[in-house]
Amino acid sequence: MEDEAKLMRDKLTERFDRMMKVLFRQEGANLEIGILASEEAQDFIEAHSSVLNGSFRKVEMSETMRKRLERSNYVFSGLKTFHELNEAFPSLLDENGNRKTFERFLNDVRKIDETYNSNYLRAEFTFVQASAEMAAKWERFMQDGDRYYLQYRTAGDAKVRPTHAEMAGITLPASDPFWAEFYPPNGWGCRCSVVQVRKSKYPPTDHEEAMA
Repeated sequence: MEDEAKLMRDKLTERFDRMMKVLFRQEGANLEIGILASEEAQDFIEAHSSVLNGSFRKVEMSETMRKRLERSNYVFSGLKTFHELNEAFPSLLDENGNRKTFERFLNDVRKIDETYNSNYLRAEFTFVQASAEMAAKWERFMQDGDRYYLQYRTAGDAKVRPTHAEMAGITLPASDPFWAEFYPPNGWGCRCSVVQVRKSKYPPTDHEEAMA
């Protein structure tokens, strides 16, 4: 697994460097959004999106859901790439307003690559994986309609956020609007889940109380 992660990291860094060459050729005082259409930027976006898609490669879901998630990852990767380019753009000039050499520029933006495509990427990978698993779970829930209630569950430890702990045990039909707003994951690092429970065993939570 570590070897695979390193391979993905090297793959992104290689494409990041090529994208920085395109950015280095930019003229003017403002970053042109058209740079995202360049072959190098598109190659980077596709590679980044591919890494995120790999988080749910083995998750069983409908093809429609898979394509929807992959499309979401592509859009997210494009937005993230623009933020990286926008953050790197000011580094083209030195403290005196002179154009840097490419070697110095690339060295100065290396921290951006490390931050976005290593540190942030790990959290994004985990979040996308959790989202995909819960999306697949939702599809299975929908097959049963309102035959069962759905119940909110937390990891039940000290790391659970207070706002999430307050939702623990909320029990409602799958058709209740509560799930449209609070179906997990609810934020980065959320470990909450939802399970089906028998209606005869668990009384439903009052909707207004659940939404409060």
